[in-house]
Amino acid sequence: MGTHANELIKQIVSMPVNAIGRVVSCADEAAIHVQLEGVKSEADCVVKRAASCLLAPEEGDSVLVCGPDASALYIIAVLERSTAGPARLALGQDAEITARGKLSIVSDELLVRARHATTLIDQLASFGRELSASIGKVKLVGNLFESFFERVNLFAGQSVRTVEGVDQVRSACIDYRAEQSLNLQGSEVIATAKTLVKVDGGQIHIG
Repeated sequence: MGTHANELIKQIVSMPVNAIGRVVSCADEAAIHVQLEGVKSEADCVVKRAASCLLAPEEGDSVLVCGPDASALYIIAVLERSTAGPARLALGQDAEITARGKLSIVSDELLVRARHATTLIDQLASFGRELSASIGKVKLVGNLFESFFERVNLFAGQSVRTVEGVDQVRSACIDYRAEQSLNLQGSEVIATAKTLVKVDGGQIHIG
């Protein structure tokens, strides 16, 4: 092959590339194999995903490939997907989404999975119809806790509560039942009733 032909091949190889291709394999995002349209070659082009291409390409997707030459090619965008499966956004190792105004996420179903999560919110308002949670350990620290429910059902193996100040219960009827023993202790114990005070037991000890 003559010198003129070699120079022509070098010029063709070093020309900018702007073509459409189909992903052959994408096991490694740093080395994605793409078959360019109109190129009759058994060897696939090895390309990288551009940082601005957030949609991760899948096998069989139609993609836009660009680069300064054949040795540095990037997938700029995913044009058409080959399957109707869930789209995967790949933002890299660390990512941050910033919005000066309001950021809204709207979907029929939302799934969040993380090993560690931290939320820093000055004011939070949550509205929902039903809440189900399965948590191994819950710890709440705050200055004020208020809850308003029409009905509360609590089931626990053991319950321990410590109140440093005043503990008040206001109710129409109060019913405490213990299968084994009920112990009331205090420096002063006062029981007051308008109509009836009844003490019933097999043995009654006073004093």
